[in-house]
Amino acid sequence: MLGFSTWAETRVDELSGGTRSKLNLGLALLPDPDLLLLDEPYAGFDWDTYQRFWEIASHRRDKGRTLLIVSHFINDDVRFDRIYDLRDGTTEQR
Repeated sequence: MLGFSTWAETRVDELSGGTRSKLNLGLALLPDPDLLLLDEPYAGFDWDTYQRFWEIASHRRDKGRTLLIVSHFINDDVRFDRIYDLRDGTTEQR
């Protein structure tokens, strides 16, 4: 799903930052949790991985799973069900 076969023989400390982020996402998805909390999940992703991330998010939503993303970078607002801004210790829904 995330194309890890390319790095099957590579040590984690030899992976690029984006590939490590992809690996962390894959590890977080393994237990298929009902709620997945991700902090800056797509930082360092290439375009294909970014698109794949949103396919996975959509699939999880369709299965009734919840994905909470914490990010300073909100692009593609339409992909989110809800967006909250944190300002001065309080949240405001957009």
